[in-house]
Amino acid sequence: ILALTGRFHDADVRNAAIAKLKSHPDWEAELIRLLNETEWQSQVYQFIDGNEVPHPELFVEPINRSIRRTAEEIRSRITGANDLQDWHFEHFSIDRVLRAIDEQFSKVPGADFRPAVRELRAALDTPKPERFNKVQFTTTREVDDWLKKNR
Repeated sequence: ILALTGRFHDADVRNAAIAKLKSHPDWEAELIRLLNETEWQSQVYQFIDGNEVPHPELFVEPINRSIRRTAEEIRSRITGANDLQDWHFEHFSIDRVLRAIDEQFSKVPGADFRPAVRELRAALDTPKPERFNKVQFTTTREVDDWLKKNR
């Protein structure tokens, strides 16, 4: 149901999915739990991109951990790649988490996402197998733009 809660879904479907999600008394804790699981974090990003949470301070560390986990995954995938395309890492929904950080989580006192995002950026520079040297990931541009805005 998380996949239907993003800001770009049809409003009726989105609102119904959000209502269903929020009908669970521990929905916020469940989102935090899912942020700790690589296969679900991009769906949580979909929700937090455009949907405010009541306790954003609880999400700061889980989001930072998930970004660092994504960086590790990117490094691993580049190193062992047998096919790399410019769109290769779009499924991680990095654009969504960066937008969510800007819109609601950067306002949390003491929250700092820059070290994790820098780690993510460094992962995108992992040396590629030679035959993929010309591949430029679209995600890199998004991360660079975010880092410029958040120096």
